[in-house]
Amino acid sequence: MRCSCVSARLTPLSKEQLRSTMIEVSPIVPCLGFGGNKLILEHDPLETEHYEALFDASKRGLYDYGGKLIVAGSYFFGPTPSVFEGHFHTSIDRAAVRRAPDDDYVYIGWIHEHFGHFLLSTLSRLWGRLSERMIVYSGQHEIDYYFKKSHIGSIFSALGLKPSQFIWLQEDFCFPRISVPSPAFEERNFAFRRFADLCNGLGAVIGRETAHEYQGKPIFLSKARLTSGVRKYLNEGDLNEALEVRGFKIIYPEQLGFPEQVSLWRNNKYITAFSGSALHTSIFAPGSYIAHITEGVVLDTSYALCDGINKSRAQYFRLQEEDVVDRGGETPGFSYTSRLANPTRIAEALQRAVEMAMRSDVEGESLGIRNIALGRPSRQSSFHPWVPRAQPNATSGKLTGSMQFHTEEESCPWWEVALPDGAIVDSIKIYNRCDDLSAMDRGRNIVLMIDDEPVYDHAGAKQFGGIVGDPLIWEAPAPRPAQRVRIMLRGHGHLHLDQVEVFGRIEVA
Repeated sequence: MRCSCVSARLTPLSKEQLRSTMIEVSPIVPCLGFGGNKLILEHDPLETEHYEALFDASKRGLYDYGGKLIVAGSYFFGPTPSVFEGHFHTSIDRAAVRRAPDDDYVYIGWIHEHFGHFLLSTLSRLWGRLSERMIVYSGQHEIDYYFKKSHIGSIFSALGLKPSQFIWLQEDFCFPRISVPSPAFEERNFAFRRFADLCNGLGAVIGRETAHEYQGKPIFLSKARLTSGVRKYLNEGDLNEALEVRGFKIIYPEQLGFPEQVSLWRNNKYITAFSGSALHTSIFAPGSYIAHITEGVVLDTSYALCDGINKSRAQYFRLQEEDVVDRGGETPGFSYTSRLANPTRIAEALQRAVEMAMRSDVEGESLGIRNIALGRPSRQSSFHPWVPRAQPNATSGKLTGSMQFHTEEESCPWWEVALPDGAIVDSIKIYNRCDDLSAMDRGRNIVLMIDDEPVYDHAGAKQFGGIVGDPLIWEAPAPRPAQRVRIMLRGHGHLHLDQVEVFGRIEVA
């Protein structure tokens, strides 16, 4: 077997040769762009007390005694004040408005009826002491209307709140004293861990009456039956069918009551979905694996904030440009419509990503044959300046479809992982990046080494896959001890892969 490093550049294959051996590019790739801030705060948010505060009904804002907006009580959408509720000043005459009697008032701002905005922007103000206080709010409806909404009524009841505590502001008012809790979560901007604590506690109460557990199957939250929304894929039903064949359970969240949705998250660990408000329900169940799929190159940071404070193991994917077709159609109730070019390929990629996450969980608890490289430290011959040096990169246990390490262009670039003491190797599985055809083809010339011994030379053989297509699998003739596994590119070029799994066991001396 020839494993020496050849300094000359390899002769590229012709287009015809490429077509005969290539694997199609993955329809989903990592989404690396985020719109907004991702600030996570460990301390508790503040509640401030204000005297002679004015509520201006025309501006839907609460103002201090000097007529300036009390920012903590206003609704902001992102880090800039371009979208918020209210105006920064009021000029109403305090003497001309109704004055509230002395009481223990707390102002929670606008009650959002929309599912996602209620969870992130109204519930986020209910983290403090609420019992025996008068809760002042602005909104479009009287409080009985909100209590009848499944998600709002369930949360208010779990918090022990009663309709008689609420005061609906419909006209200008002056409050001699009123408290204003700062939001524990602000969309596209920041989140306090206190918000996750609040929601986890509510989830334990709200989700305990029902149980939705599907024998460990991964869940896909489908939008196929929604009658209105932002984006609709006209053939999402085809994706549902392809996922069902691969063992996914298809759930239509809008057909479940809110307690059932919370129970679904608390009893199932692996959830996949296109971006949407249904994913915000994850905040009631810590530690889920979530695969988000979006169409654009930028994802709203509200998802990342929820996942960050809730310790969710999230992966963010975006659809490749060519995998969304027939854009621009019109469907009543939706802002954008299009079709998925190949739902089966999307299902295959999602299946591969979720399977690796599930396998990582099982192997983390196993004492037998498992991925002994999971989370282990790695080294490489060089670092490409465009790629972060994040660890543990290719041993993270998360399949992305893109590269998780990338060397410079050089002679015989390599990457290696250090195995635990007492490692016995049975097989190795190598996942190619699948987001770029020419980049995928560089993997044709890899050499696999255990310690310093070459054990396999791919030598220009058929291109291997990753999140789509078949990964490269090497099986040891017999289990063998090992301290490290190295992958080297024969010749001159870049080396970049998605994931490397080393299956074996640990022998304790």
